[in-house]
Amino acid sequence: MSSEGQQAGPVADVGGLLRRFRVRAGLTQEALAEKAELSVGAVRLLEIGRRRYPRPETIGQLVAALQLPEVDARRLVVAAKRPTSRRDAQQGVPQQLPLDVADFTGRGRELERLTQAVDSRTGHAVGVQIAVVSGMGGVGKTTLAVHAGHAVAGGFPDGQLYVNLRGGGAEPRNTADVLQVLLHSLGVPPVGTLDVEVLAGRYRTAIAGRRMLLVLDDAASVAQVLPLIPGTASAAVVITSRQRLSELPGAQRIDLNVLDQDHALQLLGEVVGRSLAAGDLEAAVQIVERCGRLPLAIRIAGGQSTRSLQELASRLADDDGRLIS
Repeated sequence: MSSEGQQAGPVADVGGLLRRFRVRAGLTQEALAEKAELSVGAVRLLEIGRRRYPRPETIGQLVAALQLPEVDARRLVVAAKRPTSRRDAQQGVPQQLPLDVADFTGRGRELERLTQAVDSRTGHAVGVQIAVVSGMGGVGKTTLAVHAGHAVAGGFPDGQLYVNLRGGGAEPRNTADVLQVLLHSLGVPPVGTLDVEVLAGRYRTAIAGRRMLLVLDDAASVAQVLPLIPGTASAAVVITSRQRLSELPGAQRIDLNVLDQDHALQLLGEVVGRSLAAGDLEAAVQIVERCGRLPLAIRIAGGQSTRSLQELASRLADDDGRLIS
């Protein structure tokens, strides 16, 4: 089996998460080591990636020292786990979530609502748990959904499925094609039909009783996603869409807006460097405002080659700040 087949779905690395949480807490490596009762060398090796899979006891000491909220503590625990074993990979446990971002910024309230809505450990669901994250293009729906998915992944040991439905484009994905992809991920042999009802029935049978998380990204409509909803209370579904999908029954809805200015500036600092962003606050404010405080636009703007933030702000002014549609 190839090395690709042996690996678990990508998650944020321990070093990047630990460094971010430590800086956020205002601690040096030395101060964190003292609070966690670890050696400075141990903290340093973790942050530079030389030690990727620390013992659970070490992670527990770091979580306590950093006083991490439950969501961030879970992320650190999941990131510290060794990749899926060859045996698990052969048994076909899908772990399809895209890469989590280490510089996830803001959205604390929305993240808490989303994780509580779909985390199988927070209650006793009588039906499939569904959450819809809606908002304009570039507002960070996918980033939030994937970030939350990694945070709750431990509650879904039978796997996590991810599908991009391309609802924001001119040609959304055909539901029958998506069902075939999902059936393949669940280990079901190809079915010689494109009948959505038949495919949906086989899909619900295949997923029944499994504790799985399904992320349906960029949905176009209720009609597109309804046949993709499992019929088992052990599963949870996160849907992102530019529409609110109000007709979808039983779903909890989270409307995502643009970032407030403080979090927009924080994200810009994560992209271009905190010292650079703090050194020219006026230009930084101009940039995030011309980006409409949309996370995607801020990431695109911050990734452009430039000698100074003022130059970037001027360039955006000339381009009328139109970085995304």
